[in-house]
Amino acid sequence: MPLAQRRAHVLSEEEQARTISIIGTRSRFPSRDMAIFALSHSAGLRVGEIAGLNVGDCYEDAAGTLISKSKPMAPSTRTVSIKPIACLTADTAFALPESVNAQAWAQTPIFKLRIETTLTRTKGNRPRVVYLDSPLLRKALDQYLATRLALKLRGAKSGSLESQPLFLTQKGTRFSTSTLCQLFQRFYGPGWADVKNAKGHSGRRTFITNLAEQGYNLKAIAQLAGHSSIQTTAIYIDTNPLQLKRMAASATSVKLERLL
Repeated sequence: MPLAQRRAHVLSEEEQARTISIIGTRSRFPSRDMAIFALSHSAGLRVGEIAGLNVGDCYEDAAGTLISKSKPMAPSTRTVSIKPIACLTADTAFALPESVNAQAWAQTPIFKLRIETTLTRTKGNRPRVVYLDSPLLRKALDQYLATRLALKLRGAKSGSLESQPLFLTQKGTRFSTSTLCQLFQRFYGPGWADVKNAKGHSGRRTFITNLAEQGYNLKAIAQLAGHSSIQTTAIYIDTNPLQLKRMAASATSVKLERLL
């Protein structure tokens, strides 16, 4: 099989938009799946790295403070929202599921979204800093937080929420790399986004290619991707005729053109 066919497809902006839209309308767990998609496409995480994330990798307890409510609201009216780089507040963005005990929820720790995180469960066990600054990523993680706080890890005993898996399967267990790859295949597959040759690695390739097309330094991109060599990063970058045409057109400056 040719190399081009073996490589994971780099999604165009239209294909990414189509995938986001289909996740919102077809997924049983849209906030979870949107956060998974965003970590792949907007942070360039490997599938195994996403599966290995814990709650504390993306969120942190805001000084150990607890929400204090003397008269908790009914489950159907108790609402939560996340302000963009702030903390959990009693607002009107997310309606708590009926199955969640409102009184227990009133004592849930306040969490805030991290600005950056250091991944330690990586390929080759090489720690690297991942920045959570992308507007798409921050919005997706903001929307997922309230959902995750309402979930319980299957078989979990008492302990810190920060050390629990960030993403849970419908059975309440941590995703494996294999099961998360299957989820990505569903996102991109027939009946969903229908993106040909897209795989679990497509988001990472798209992330790296987009940064290269915007003209960022290859060494800096390699650092974001967690590559020890820029040669590895170069393999990820996809080119297309339109990009090459733009590059050729900008090879000489406008000042030189005016001299003719």
